[in-house]
Amino acid sequence: MTDAVQTNLLTADEFWDLYGGKEEFADGFRLHYELINGRVVETLLPGFDHMIIQGRLTASLVTFVDMHGLGRAGPEAHSKLSQYSTLVPDIVFIRAEKLDQITDSDKPVPFAPDLVVEIISPSNSNDEMQEKLDLYFAAGTQTVWLVYPKRKEVVAYHANGTWQALNGNAVLTDDLLPGLSIALEALFAPTKQVSGGPS
Repeated sequence: MTDAVQTNLLTADEFWDLYGGKEEFADGFRLHYELINGRVVETLLPGFDHMIIQGRLTASLVTFVDMHGLGRAGPEAHSKLSQYSTLVPDIVFIRAEKLDQITDSDKPVPFAPDLVVEIISPSNSNDEMQEKLDLYFAAGTQTVWLVYPKRKEVVAYHANGTWQALNGNAVLTDDLLPGLSIALEALFAPTKQVSGGPS
């Protein structure tokens, strides 16, 4: 769920000064904040299925990227896309040749990630995600994966305007990460239930 919490437009630097270290709770759920075209939005951190998929995909990307020395991958890095937009993608990949531009690791990444993963929650509207896609690509992101847990599908969007919907036994790949192969069946596999307990 995202709701505007401030009407005055902020710059990315003003946003970070006000919200960079802010942790709040609403109805027992932790919030984080994004800046979208100068508007601050609050976002509830997601649920269990989102966490499982994010963990699996992060592990696959980090392992592959580190093994091949391609750069850095990881979850939830504040990323400054423009003077008026700072988003927090669920997972990012940044190519090695851009890492020296990150001079302060306590502040948002000062550019758009090369690859972005957004895991879609029921509260995410199509208009909201289209706005984010536009911001990512305008800032220089090359690929965005939108992951739909409920329908077990990944839609891969590219900066050249092409896109592809993947489901079933499809395999997730990308030209940014040559050789990467992530089976959707494994990504969306049900979490095994643990029966019983210590005796």
